[in-house]
Amino acid sequence: ALDVASMGAADFIDLYGHGLLDVMRRQCPVVHDPDDPAQEFPLPEISQPLFKIQRHAVMALVKLLGGPNASKRMRRGMRAGLDGEMGTGKTRMGAMVARLCGAKRVLVMCPTHLLTTWPEEIMVVDPNAKVMVLDDVADVDRFFADKYDGMIFGIISKETAKLGHKWADISSKETAKMVWS
Repeated sequence: ALDVASMGAADFIDLYGHGLLDVMRRQCPVVHDPDDPAQEFPLPEISQPLFKIQRHAVMALVKLLGGPNASKRMRRGMRAGLDGEMGTGKTRMGAMVARLCGAKRVLVMCPTHLLTTWPEEIMVVDPNAKVMVLDDVADVDRFFADKYDGMIFGIISKETAKLGHKWADISSKETAKMVWS
């Protein structure tokens, strides 16, 4: 008999895998089955269409956020995460989820080298969206004061966001409320 201290990952999965899977199924139920066409809903046409797996990831994320017809009120406080390898289309999928959820203001934090990629990907998903790169506190103020009726993306590099106390308000509860308003 193996004791837990001497088990490798494969031994652990062999011994406890079924129990872990049962717990996962209870605590994290499947929200979207890509093999069930009845669970799909239409996505807007875009100039560079999403791949099938990307479409299904978008549908799953939208469902995690209350579904395609959820109101802003129903979505309040909900969160969903998207993780993937470089080059899998996370940027485009994230922009599509924001569009499908009816977001008006979307704050994006990304590595500096992606500051030019994000605007390009957003324009593929919504050519009418407004994109603002936030380089300083005045840019953040302009982002939240902008009266544009469509979707506005504020893009800030994670390096810029770490610049100290002048940026403190960007993570406040008030700012979070403004992003979803």
